[in-house]
Amino acid sequence: MINLDQWNIVNNNPDAWQLRDEQLYVDIAEGNMWGYGGEPKENLFLLPTDKNSYQAQVNVKLTSKRTFEQAGIGVFWDKDNYIKFSKEMFNGELSLVFASEKDGNPSIVCLVPYSDNKVNLKLEVTGNDVTAYYRNDSRIEWNIVGSTPRHEGQEQGIMLYTFSGSKAQPNRAVFSGFVYQ
Repeated sequence: MINLDQWNIVNNNPDAWQLRDEQLYVDIAEGNMWGYGGEPKENLFLLPTDKNSYQAQVNVKLTSKRTFEQAGIGVFWDKDNYIKFSKEMFNGELSLVFASEKDGNPSIVCLVPYSDNKVNLKLEVTGNDVTAYYRNDSRIEWNIVGSTPRHEGQEQGIMLYTFSGSKAQPNRAVFSGFVYQ
């Protein structure tokens, strides 16, 4: 369940999202914060974290129509320091992309071809690492995607986000079943 009472919404555009039937519907935001100096786009949902080690998971439903159009979950320090795990169209192929940006230098940690329109994404954050997992059915085991070093300092929180959309070709992602523990 997604309860937005504890969340901050960076660059809130309330016309581009709605919470209905325990699901968060978000229009895919134009632009991207990838790379040095990139800015968080509209409707970056940010849940402050209060633990050193935790897990966060969410169901994402998206049929990407454009290159790099994406929706996902991440750990957010600031606009130049984050780790993200998304369902997206990457270079013409529907994929799951696990990426890290540190000091404005982004890199792909792992790329998994994935053509289904629904996926359950999970990030496990420990003292030193962030590990990404996925599954396409809540009744099956998690598949490990990869792990990357956790950035230094205290993160601002867990983010749910959309990037690289187009108002000329609107699309919408649906987030549901969010768990933070």
